[in-house]
Amino acid sequence: MRLSKRNTVKIISFAAAVLLSVVTLAMVTTKKIEKYQTQIGYTYSMNLEELDGSLYNIGVALQKSLYASSATQLSSLAVELCTESTVAKNALSQLPLSSDELAGVNKLLSQVGDYTFYLSRKVIRGGTVEDDDRENLHALSKAAQSVAESVNSVRTEYDKDGVWNSEIAQSLNQSAESGISEQLTGLEELLTDYPTLQYDGPFSDHMLNGEMKLLKGKSEISAEEALKKAGLILDRDVSKFTKEADTAGNVPCYNFTDGEMSFSVTKQGGYIMYMRKFRKIKDQTLTYEQAVQKAEEYLKKHSKQAFVTTYYFADEGVCTVNLAYKEGATVCYPDLIKIGVALDDGEIVLVEAGGYIANHHTRTISTPKYSVNDARARLSKALKINDVNRCIIPTDGKQEKHCYEFYCTGIDGEELMVYVNTQDLEEEQILLLLKTDGGTLTK
Repeated sequence: MRLSKRNTVKIISFAAAVLLSVVTLAMVTTKKIEKYQTQIGYTYSMNLEELDGSLYNIGVALQKSLYASSATQLSSLAVELCTESTVAKNALSQLPLSSDELAGVNKLLSQVGDYTFYLSRKVIRGGTVEDDDRENLHALSKAAQSVAESVNSVRTEYDKDGVWNSEIAQSLNQSAESGISEQLTGLEELLTDYPTLQYDGPFSDHMLNGEMKLLKGKSEISAEEALKKAGLILDRDVSKFTKEADTAGNVPCYNFTDGEMSFSVTKQGGYIMYMRKFRKIKDQTLTYEQAVQKAEEYLKKHSKQAFVTTYYFADEGVCTVNLAYKEGATVCYPDLIKIGVALDDGEIVLVEAGGYIANHHTRTISTPKYSVNDARARLSKALKINDVNRCIIPTDGKQEKHCYEFYCTGIDGEELMVYVNTQDLEEEQILLLLKTDGGTLTK
């Protein structure tokens, strides 16, 4: 069939219009893509800048902590380090990296503030910062400075025009490895001499590397499920919290923050590993006894298990209460949870459940081979026995001992706890109770 001239003109006009539309759409799409690439590149650049700044501040704070000797100064530096590490981990999580590529860096960021808090608590209890402690701080400081210098070099490279656009285009090609991923994962090599830290804290290496008994056999949950569970446990709306980089290693955790509060949830089982809220504590209105009651009520509300307060201490307006799991008449000291209560309004500002997660399991507590009177006869005649209980205590080798716990008074009126093994009557441990303005501590 032969087309008329008029129809031919119509078809050509229509085809030209379609072609023009396609070209226009392609141009608009290209401009949109370029705009989105610019926006994404700007976001990445801002996060890299934030990471660089926080790592620098961490290095400076750690350097200062080398020369701090008072609990007040150490606590102040610890708060600064925790705040900066939260910012750094959040910035790191927003860069085009997989969650497990920088496990060592995330571990460093978790430990810097936690270890300094441990030292401040040690000083409060009457201890001192020893040479080994300063060596650890020095190693942490050097590691943080090395990482900061490397990140600063990467940032300088990526501040050049067009580098981020090239990076984003490259990341769209799944067969090509991300350039920044390749450069930043090199940070892990800087931490080969990073020390193993053994201390009383949720990010201690013996906590991170040992068997987590509570998590054994538990199913892994999603980040969304973890956030939902955390909201119920923490009694607050956490839907707007930002997900940080995951914690890898022996205790994989999801990490979340809103800038004022951070918390970690175990991927297995969905337990709160750690929570801390950063805010200025106002004038004290609660007594220590009221703070202890707040901590006990909080734990009772969120756990079906029985717990008993073992001791507490106060620092910087926060009363940290140590609560141990109780199995029948036996107190299980390894299964420890720490709850921090703000002394201005009673808010729960700290939760540390590492001890409980690492050690809680179904125990078969054997019947004592020797009676309490047999154990009593083993004690020094210089001690006046006020009370006795049964308990499980931990040892340095991660073993557990079933003991009689004797609460005693010494020659000069000092208070002591003496632990005698129920199976062989060995005197396992002696602890002095230190009465301070901030509470009763053990040494």
